[in-house]
Amino acid sequence: MNVSTNGPAGARTSLRMSMICLVTLVAWLTTFSPASAHDQLIGTDPADGSTLTEPPTAIRLTFNADVIAMGSSVAVTGPDGPVTVEAPETANHDLIVDLPELPAGHYDVAWRAVSSDGHPVDGTFAFTVAGSATPSATPTSTSPATTASPTSSSPSTASQDDGGSSPLRWIVPVVVVLVLLGAAALWRRSRTK
Repeated sequence: MNVSTNGPAGARTSLRMSMICLVTLVAWLTTFSPASAHDQLIGTDPADGSTLTEPPTAIRLTFNADVIAMGSSVAVTGPDGPVTVEAPETANHDLIVDLPELPAGHYDVAWRAVSSDGHPVDGTFAFTVAGSATPSATPTSTSPATTASPTSSSPSTASQDDGGSSPLRWIVPVVVVLVLLGAAALWRRSRTK
C-alpha cells in the first residue's frame, strides 16, 4: 500500500497511523505486567519491637506466599555481637531459623528472602529478651512468653524490590511522549495547509 504524506489527506493518514501506534502502545502497556508485586512479609515471630520474658528458640518470618530457601538469609546481632545461626528453612509461607540460647538484651534481625517470583525482598526488625537466658526450673505463670502471632506483627523496615531499575520504566514514557509530539506536529501541519 502506497501512502502519500503530501497534502492534507496524507497528513490525516499519517495522523491516523500515529494514533493507531499510540493505541497499540497503550494496549500493550496495560497488558504488560512488570514484576512489581513481589511477595511481602506479613509478620514475624518474635514480633517487631516485642520484649520477651523467655529467649526465643527460633525466628519465624511469615510471607503472603511461598518463599525459596536458596538465596534466603537471616542475620541476628545481639548485645555481644553477631549470633551464629544456621541457614534458614522454609515451611509453606514461613522462613524459619533456629536460634542458640540467647542472653538477655536487644537483638536486631536483618533478613533477605527470595520470593516465589524469584526476586529478593529484605528488611529488618528487632526484639528484646528481658531477664535470664536460662529457662527457670518452674514456670512462674501459665501464660506463654509475650510473643505475638506472626500475623499480628507488622514489619518495620521491610523493603521490596519494585523493579525501579528497569530501563523499560524510562523508555516507555519517552516513546509515548515522542509519539504524541509527532502526532501533534502532523495535526498542526495538516491544519496549516
